[in-house]
This record gives sequence, structure tokens and C-alpha cells, in this order.
Amino acid sequence: YAPVKEGVLKPNPWLTHKKRVVVATVNADDKEPMELTLINPAWMTRQINEMQQESDKKEDRYVLSRLTSSRLINPDNKPNEWEKRAISVLESQKEKEFFEHTTNSGGEQIIRYAKPLLIAKGCLNCHGNQGYEVGDVRGIIATEVHSDNLLAAKHLFQNIAYAVLGGFWFVGIVALVLFQRKLKDYFIKNRSTLLKLRENESALRDHRDHLEELVADRTRSLQTATEAAKEANDAKTRFLAHMSHEIRTPLSGVIGISNLLMSEKLTHKQSEYVEMVLSSGETLLSLINDILDFSKIEANKLELGIAEFDLLDKLDSILTILSTRFLGKDVELCLDIGSGVPRSVIGDGGRFLQIILNFAGNAAKFTETGGVRISVESAGLKDRIAVLRFKVSDTGIGISENDLPKLFTSYTQADASISSRYGGTGLGLTIAQRLIYLMGGDITVESHVGVGTAFIFTIPFPISPEQEELLAQNPMPSAMSLLHLPSVKGIRVLLADDNQVLLDSLQDQLHCWGMETETANDPQHIAQALVGAQLTGKPFQLLILDEKFQQISGGQVITQIQEEISSQQISIIMLLSLGNDEMEQETSGYRITCVKKPYGVSALFDAVMNSLFHEQFEDYYGRKQKDKTIARKRMLGSSSSFYFLVAEDNIINQIVITEMLRSHGHRCDVVPNGLRAVEAVKATHYDAVFMDCQMPEMDGYEASKAIRQFEQEAGHQRIPIIALTANATTDDRAHCLESGMDNYCSKPIREEALFAVIKQLS
Repeated sequence: YAPVKEGVLKPNPWLTHKKRVVVATVNADDKEPMELTLINPAWMTRQINEMQQESDKKEDRYVLSRLTSSRLINPDNKPNEWEKRAISVLESQKEKEFFEHTTNSGGEQIIRYAKPLLIAKGCLNCHGNQGYEVGDVRGIIATEVHSDNLLAAKHLFQNIAYAVLGGFWFVGIVALVLFQRKLKDYFIKNRSTLLKLRENESALRDHRDHLEELVADRTRSLQTATEAAKEANDAKTRFLAHMSHEIRTPLSGVIGISNLLMSEKLTHKQSEYVEMVLSSGETLLSLINDILDFSKIEANKLELGIAEFDLLDKLDSILTILSTRFLGKDVELCLDIGSGVPRSVIGDGGRFLQIILNFAGNAAKFTETGGVRISVESAGLKDRIAVLRFKVSDTGIGISENDLPKLFTSYTQADASISSRYGGTGLGLTIAQRLIYLMGGDITVESHVGVGTAFIFTIPFPISPEQEELLAQNPMPSAMSLLHLPSVKGIRVLLADDNQVLLDSLQDQLHCWGMETETANDPQHIAQALVGAQLTGKPFQLLILDEKFQQISGGQVITQIQEEISSQQISIIMLLSLGNDEMEQETSGYRITCVKKPYGVSALFDAVMNSLFHEQFEDYYGRKQKDKTIARKRMLGSSSSFYFLVAEDNIINQIVITEMLRSHGHRCDVVPNGLRAVEAVKATHYDAVFMDCQMPEMDGYEASKAIRQFEQEAGHQRIPIIALTANATTDDRAHCLESGMDNYCSKPIREEALFAVIKQLS
């Protein structure tokens, strides 16, 4: 295009160029140059006009074409009448093309066709000063066709087509003859190649047959290896079952006798020693269970029990079990339970205990200072399903971000050095995670190196209608409704301790009960805080004091408090470490309630009630124990009394199970082997039989089969037989059922599991 300057359209220099055709190489890969024509719109218009003028001179023309417009630059290019109509229609943009078919006076058919020339963006470089915008019609291309001339051209085209077709046939025949000759020459020249291809095909067929034989051999080898692996796995399972039986049998006596001792009247020190024995037994049992449970989980054979259990008792037992791990450490073990948490829930209490023990035991292992805190809160209650959120946090060594993915990997510690320093199988967290998933829960981990770790998980637990009603009456966790007790809401408490974990746990628990708290971190601030609160008219009614402050001050803290605030009515709770009987004796002269650490929520609440409402506490404690007994009987079984036969060869286990049964009002006879058990069933009518599986003379499996045969021959009613075995695999359970037993109770025998089975007899 020619540039516009000061409104003057300058002529394009290419319009007068003598050599419009140039030779150029467009692409680097072009072998020959291409002929290109230099062109622009103005030049194209002139060329078309020149072609039209030449066409007008010929008499046999049959197609007329030219450019025209309503705003002419060249006056000689004036539109005729039908072109004017076409321009009018196309400029109005009602149509995108204009078509007309007419007949002239001589009968000749005429076809006229017009297309618009639209202004594009580049056109404005030359036509912008003429008032055009993008999309406007600058002109039209008009074409006129005369049919008579077209018919003549048609005949010409037909003759040419016939000639071309004949030429194609001739060329095709010649090409076919030449192709046949070439093909024959090709086969003659490549005969040896074809023979070689046939030989290769034969060799390939032979190799394929050999490969099939090789695959068959490999398949047989794989089957043999699979059978060997299965046999090895079965041997491993048998070994685990055997070792489990051998370890569980004496362990059952240790745990069972310890539980029986706990129900006796012992001195405080004796009770603590028994708790330590029980804790050690539970720890050993936990290790055995971890190995067996992991095998069950890998084989997808782990089953969860369904029974009502006391959630608070389970959590309190965790504190007892773990308490010995904190001896000699400057570490506090704390438990706090929020409002809306039910006292008892329905689920697998043993597995729940295993989860908490794994997390809390892991935290105790890696924490040297600070504390381990177990927190429970309600995450919602709907349709008698209580979703509980548990958090086990510590102030231990922490875990790096890179090591977090390794936490739940079997037999793996987060750091290779941890295994040698702290020990452990690396199974506890893996099993805990999978148990949570089996219970329908979820788990997350938060950790920072040098700060600590927190395991947070939720589990949905069904609850009984009684628990739902109790929660509606009172959201505080208890075995009974607290509506008839004095309220602790608004009671002001001073917490004196230098351990921040313990302070946080105490504050959260007391706030849950509606109490108001302040803290003191050293002995000097205790009396100051008490006196200051009295001067402001908001005195404290309760002081919770750690034993460390009394030891630091040589027994003078309490004396100082009594002297400086003698006019105040303040109650004192002393937090004592396990085994600190001396401090308990030192404080006996004061009105002080002592609570042993780690304390359960129930123990703390009892201490608060005893300190604040001492006169009413005895009545409260009696009602609480009565309610707990009722709840325990409801969970352990019905009030019916049964007559049992116990077939057990181990004397210690005989004592454990008979004492458990008799303590709940049941009668029982004991025999030492299966042969004596069959004789006893034939002679006496029992409500059920507890049958040990491995006994001398006749084991429990054979004895059960003999009893079933006797019942069938004599026409007697089927007597329930409950297996007692230290074997703990799914195959063992299946073996018991196949031999005619009705249920299964594994050793060590736990009271909850035993009476859950008895409850089904009611």
C-alpha cells in the first residue's frame, strides 16, 4: 500500500515496475527457486480492469468480471444498473452475497453474482482518510456468465476429458506390462532372500515352542515356590501361636492374681506394688499383642469386639499402667476430659486401651522433661453415636518433617538412631493407626523437632440410652447424675506448680467444670496471690499445690499459708508423686486432701468435692460407688446366677477364673483335664462349661466333641461350651467352633471379656 501523508494518496512504486515477477527461495529446503508476483490491492484492481478491457474486445467471451464501487476513484469503472442494485444490497449488509438469474431479449440465459470487498484493518492505512471503518463495504466483485458461451465451452471440455481418459487407459496398460516385468525380475533377484525369510520363520516357530515349554517350567517352579512360601507362613503362624500360648499361660496368672489382689484390702504401699506388677504384665502382654495383631492385620483377619465398657475407667487404667515409666523422670502424665464425653461407650474396650497405650507409651519413651497429656473432648453426638476426639501430646524430642511419613511404617523408627537408644519394635504406631481406621476413625500428626509431638484422632462410639439420658441431665463425665451435689461453678482456684503441661491440663479440666483459675509458678507467689485475692474481694476457695513446692521450702509453705490467711476459708489439695508416703504423713496435721499423680479425672473430682464439701462427701461417695457398681453389673452381665464347670489344668488360672465367677455370685466346679470334664457333664447339669483347649489326658477339643456326642446319644439339651485358650489366632477360633464349642475367651482372662460372654447366656 502507499502511505498516506497529509491526506495525499501517493502512487505505489510497484504499479509502474517493469518486472513484476521475481525469483526467490521461500524455504531453505526448496531445491528450485519459486516465481513470485509482487501485488497489492491497487495493482490488482488495475490488472482486473485491464483484463476486462481485453475481454470486451473478444466476441466469444462468456464470463465477465470486474471491480466496481459506489465511491469511484476511476470514473471509467462506473457500475451498471444490476451492479448498482448489488452494491445497494451488500452495503446495507442485509445479505452477504448478491445473485441474479435472468433471460435477455434474445433468450440467452444470464447469471450474475456479486461479493462485497470489506474493509479490513490493513485497508485503513490507505482508506482511513476516506471515512471507512473496519467491516464497511468498499466495493464489489461482479461476475456475469452467458450460458450460450458456456455450452460451447462444455463441449470443448468434454472432448478434452475423453482424450485425457483415453490417454490414462493407454498409460495404465503400458505401466501394467512394465510392472509385471519388473516384478518377475525382482523375484528372480531376491529368491535367496525369500528362502532365508522362510528359514527364519521356521526358526521363530521352533523358538516359540521352546518358549512355551520354558514358561511352563517357570510356572511349575513358581507354584513350588508359592507352596513353599505358604508352608513357611503357616509354620510362622504355628510358631507365633505356640509362643503366644507358652507366654500367655503364665502371664494370665500374673495379671489375674494381680487383679484379684487389687480387690483385697491392702495397705497403700502394697496396692502400689500390685499396680506395678499389673502394669509390667500389661506391658508384656501389649508387646505380644502387637506382634500377633500385626500378623492378623496383614492377613485382614483382625476382628473387633462389641461390648459396653467404662471409658473413664479405661483412661484411668492407662495412667496406672504407665505410671511406672515416669518414675525418676521430671515428666508429668496428665489426663483431662471435656464436657459432653459419655462415661461408658459401646465398642472394643481392649483395642481402645491398646491404641491409647501405644500413643501414650510412645510419648513417655521420647519425653525427658515437661509432660505427656491425654485429652478427650466431644466432637458431636447424633443418633446415639458419640464422636470423640482424642489428643496425646508430649514435650519430647519431636519428629522432623522428612521423618513424618515413616511413622506408620511397620518395623521402622523415624530415625535409625532411635531404635538403639530407645528400643521398640516399630509396630505400635502402625497397629494403632490401623485399629483407628477399623473403628471408623481418622488420625493426624503434628510435630516439631525439640518441641514435641501430638497425635490427634477421632473415633465414633455408640452409646446406650441410659448414657444419652445422663448426658442430657449433666454434661460432666460421671457414673451418676450430679444434680443433687453442690455446684462447683464459679469456685475460684489457685493452681501452684512449675510444670506448664500439668498447669494447662488442670486449668482445662477445672474450666470444664465451671471453676475459675489462676496460677502461681513458684512458692513465693502463693501467699502473695492468696492475700492479693482477699484484698480485692475475690478470695480463693481452693488451692491445688504440687508437692515440689513443699519440699523446696522444707515443709514451710503450708505453715506460711495457714498463718497469713488464717481468716480465709480455703481448702488445699496436695498433688503427690507415686510412692511419696512421707509427704502424705507430713500433711496429715493439716486439712489437706492428697491426690497421687498421675491422677484420674474421677480422683481429681472426688478430691475437689471432699475439699470443698467435706461433710457431704461421704454421702456423695457412697452414692457414686453404688452407681458404679450398678453400671459395672450392667456392663459385665445380668443379675442371674449360673452354675459353671471350669476345665483348666493350670492351678493359678483355676484360682483366677473361679474367683472372678464367685465374686459375682456364680457357682462353679473345677476339673483338671478334658476327660474329667466329660465325666462331670454326664453326672451334673451345668449352665455352661469353660473349657481350656490344651490339657493333659484329653484336650479341650476332644472333650467338646465327646460332650456333643453324649448329648446327641442321650437326647440332652446342648450345653454352651466357652473355650479358654492362650492361643490367639483366627485359626484357633475356627478350630474351637469346629470342635463343637460355642464361644471363645482368650488368655489372659479379662473380667470384661469373661462377663461379656456370660451376658450372652442370659
